[in-house]
Amino acid sequence: MSVFDELQAHSALSFEQARMLPLEAYSSEAVLDAELATVFAGDWQCVARTADLSEVGDYVCADLPVVGGGVRSIVVIRGEDSIRAFDNVCVHRGAQLLTGCGNETRITCPYHAWVYRHDGSLIGGPYMAESTEADGAPFNPDRHRLPEIRLEVWNGFVFVNLDPDADSLGPRLDGLHDIVGRFAMESYVTVRDEVDVWPTNWKLLVENFVDAYHVFKVHKESFGANGDNTANTEMYPGTLDWAHHRVVEA
Repeated sequence: MSVFDELQAHSALSFEQARMLPLEAYSSEAVLDAELATVFAGDWQCVARTADLSEVGDYVCADLPVVGGGVRSIVVIRGEDSIRAFDNVCVHRGAQLLTGCGNETRITCPYHAWVYRHDGSLIGGPYMAESTEADGAPFNPDRHRLPEIRLEVWNGFVFVNLDPDADSLGPRLDGLHDIVGRFAMESYVTVRDEVDVWPTNWKLLVENFVDAYHVFKVHKESFGANGDNTANTEMYPGTLDWAHHRVVEA
């Protein structure tokens, strides 16, 4: 039985019969590729906050995982009319355009100094007036622009999707407005950036954060002093709970 067959079998179990995912689900390259294609590369990813892109020219770079390994570099930038996302590479020779975050009046390639507007359109490149297009026509900057990436904003969070045909994010998150609407998250500002790299499978981190059972021991001086430490965690309204009684099956 393949790991995918096991996962399908597990998903058919009742709540009372549920157990932890098969161990191979946390180590299989095939499972990782499937997750990259569906959960990551094929779905919406949060990459920035609008508060970090408040001025024209403000930008944030992000690396998104892709199927087969590696990342795809993108840049999210505030233009005169809106926030947009583009591939963070020059259309000329593929050089990376920007790094980190900051503010730029124009996007200038560090390799051959091709210059782009905030809307991704090409202003021009040095010594290109003497060049021709592939069809023999004179070089025309209007025929070249940075590839744009799907972008949506929800409650001040900036999401991107590498799939140009993906369904809109908004309807999927409608149910969360009743839960988080009172927090006015669209007005939040960034106070501190902190990045932690964990040498583990991403699902283990998610499972830890919804596991109330460990709180009485690991966090006994803080969270463990309050609440029900054997409570089941509802991921979001309408879903099955994360249960403390689930166990590992070798």
